[in-house]
Amino acid sequence: MTRYKSCMAAIGEVYALDTSPRKRDLMTHEKIRLAAIGDLHCTKSTAGTLRPLFRQAAEAADILLLCGDLTDYGLPDEASILVDELGAARIPIIAVLGN
Repeated sequence: MTRYKSCMAAIGEVYALDTSPRKRDLMTHEKIRLAAIGDLHCTKSTAGTLRPLFRQAAEAADILLLCGDLTDYGLPDEASILVDELGAARIPIIAVLGN
């Protein structure tokens, strides 16, 4: 139970400024649902293809984890496309860059 309380305290710090109903729900549930996606390798050609994936993840989870290799070459255009695609996920997102 101590680990759970520590996790909830950390989430509370991260979302202290968020007063949305979803945040209140997240802080009162005993379970937090995570969706983890890795190796997206987002490029110009993936524009418009990731939105359904992110939308589905947001419906099934409370937090979306992006686990490395988010773009192919780290180019600003690739990052911009990824940000646009992530607009479909209306939940908190935690990302780890690289591998």
